Amino acid sequence: MNFWAKTFADDVSASPRPLFKPVLHHLLDVAAVAEAFLRAQPQRLARESRRGGMEPDAYVRLMSMLAGLHDLGKFSRVFQSLRLDCQRRSKIRPLGRSKSRPFGDVVGHEGETTARLSWSGLLGRAGVVSRWR
Repeated sequence: MNFWAKTFADDVSASPRPLFKPVLHHLLDVAAVAEAFLRAQPQRLARESRRGGMEPDAYVRLMSMLAGLHDLGKFSRVFQSLRLDCQRRSKIRPLGRSKSRPFGDVVGHEGETTARLSWSGLLGRAGVVSRWR
């Protein structure tokens, strides 16, 4: 399945090839840019890692991971339903109400990202949550 993150046209339904950037590609691009950004600025990296109480390489890995996960909520049906032409290509079920979701899907992709990171305990296992409590 291709979940869309960024679109390159107003209507992708008429195109024979995808005119959108998949979420996974977007997340990987952002993680790579975050790593390159920090490594290209050694003084900034030293200052930020010191303030975070981490070794520079560990800090780069953590910040790259967090940057890469910033739009995890774009995998949600809420976000995918914003563009029906892209949603049809990803074959994701349309939004709607159910017994478990009587009000339908009301949380945006930002809320989905926060919830997925919190519920999975990913931030806790990375030591991020305990550091800033």
